Amino acid sequence: MVAKLVLDQLEKTGGALTALTLPVANATASQYLQNNGSGVMSWSTVTAGGVTNIKHTATATVTLVEADVSGKSSLVVSVDPSGGNMIVNLPALGTTGLSSCIITVVSRADATSTFSLIVKDSAGTEVWTGYQKNDFITLCESNSVWLVLDHKETYFASRWLTANLTVGGSTTAHLTGFTEISDIGNMWDVATDRVVVPTGMSGFFDINVMSAADTTYPGTGPAYKISGVWKGLWNWGGTDGAQYNIQTGAIVGREIVTTAQYFEAWGWNKDTATKVIAGGEAGKTHFNVTFTRTY
Repeated sequence: MVAKLVLDQLEKTGGALTALTLPVANATASQYLQNNGSGVMSWSTVTAGGVTNIKHTATATVTLVEADVSGKSSLVVSVDPSGGNMIVNLPALGTTGLSSCIITVVSRADATSTFSLIVKDSAGTEVWTGYQKNDFITLCESNSVWLVLDHKETYFASRWLTANLTVGGSTTAHLTGFTEISDIGNMWDVATDRVVVPTGMSGFFDINVMSAADTTYPGTGPAYKISGVWKGLWNWGGTDGAQYNIQTGAIVGREIVTTAQYFEAWGWNKDTATKVIAGGEAGKTHFNVTFTRTY
């Protein structure tokens, strides 16, 4: 005969601890015994956060709802913007389960043409925009606002001067007429020959301007402006024409910028005589600008 112990409560000898009252029913599979703090025991189910990978390929607009985040520790939304603009709408702040779920939206392909992947809040305000494969944003709800935990987005413009540009003596000239090498993020304004910070964003420009000339003693060099203000000038000194012995010159810089501010490539002729800045091919006068967004 198998011995068994039948009781309703467990109590330590001497009554130093509150008696433990056992559950009145059996547990289901994988449940555990928990204490309510007053000695009453009950069965409970282990709740584990999950990871959901949602792939949207046919729907241009995806709106995340409670079912996407409730009971999840993280949600990964993988989107393909190669065939058209894609929009991911975040859940409304306060959605059940959102406070314990981290959301990542990632592009799994390069956006082509002028397409993009845009993440918006429930009010329709842009939170993040990406353009290339593996561009992503990771964010969570914190104190009833969206908090960006990590992000990567690609904004890059590279162009070369299409034709030679004549610059008068002892003057500067805005370089105009460029041919595209690469344009990611749609920052280039064709009408004004400038790189413009996307609306509503802030961050910094990393800039590289290379200037070439078609003479041995050109007297010219690269320069650039941010929103009409000089920020970079190549200056090698000298007043005699024979001292202007720079064939090419490069200037680099990092500039803090805010929405709608812009970069312009310029040329500077320090010689008193008219000179020519060489264009016509990618290896001559050209520039590269990378925009890095900050939050």
